[in-house]
Amino acid sequence: MWDTDWRGAASQYQRAMSPRGREVAGGIPLEGFRLIERAVAAGHTPTLVIAAATLLADPPARFARLLRRLEALPGMTRVAAPADVIAELVEGRTFGDVVALVPAPPPLALDEALAQAHRPVALLVAAEIQDPGNTGALVRTALAGGAAGFVALGGADPFHPKAIRTSMGSIFKLPVLHLPLEDAAVLRSACGRAGVALIGLVTSGGAPLWEVRVDERRPALVVGGEAFGLSPPVRGLMDALGTIPMAEQVDSFSVNAAASIALYEWRRRAGIAAAKG
Repeated sequence: MWDTDWRGAASQYQRAMSPRGREVAGGIPLEGFRLIERAVAAGHTPTLVIAAATLLADPPARFARLLRRLEALPGMTRVAAPADVIAELVEGRTFGDVVALVPAPPPLALDEALAQAHRPVALLVAAEIQDPGNTGALVRTALAGGAAGFVALGGADPFHPKAIRTSMGSIFKLPVLHLPLEDAAVLRSACGRAGVALIGLVTSGGAPLWEVRVDERRPALVVGGEAFGLSPPVRGLMDALGTIPMAEQVDSFSVNAAASIALYEWRRRAGIAAAKG
């Protein structure tokens, strides 16, 4: 049964746009078919779903399948709302006229993630990344690149709505931790206990990436902020620095491109080591 008293539900969803509001609303905001599908597929049950009444009246096949899954899940509030209300909630984006709140996944446990020795890369660390879109893209890249987890060190909240959208649902498949910048020593200590090397990516001054040696230790790859890269305090925590050579007259890769290249390099190394073993 879909409730038609949508005002309270819409207010609850809007509150979830801010970190403090998410605590009050009891979930992180998802918009559109894909994000809700991927959250449910990963075992996360929405607490609230708001769908356009027009969508419910004549659902396309994809939404009909999602509806059947949602209606089988317990403990969920389901609300039908006018289409223009949904459009306002999603600020005109067109991912499907449905939104939801889902409890945030449990945060990454550093020691547990660092202990996953079968992973070619222990962590992808995004230090002081300011744009939540970049943070979400890096979560997606970390998952695709085989990292055991993702750490946002300072910077944008990985559960910001824009970060969730850009992650394309990867945030439900990869454990994520938002660590305050002043707690960077916590990351340093955990990596030290696990024998994981912190490798910082810098635009210049590091060894060519393929020459970075970490004495057979798995790396935690660290990328820095969009404008200035790794700040001096973060750079000082690194075990080694790597640089990706670029064509002339180019001074940097985008942060997501740099992370992708570095993750691929360590997957390549892992493949060579496995072939030799």
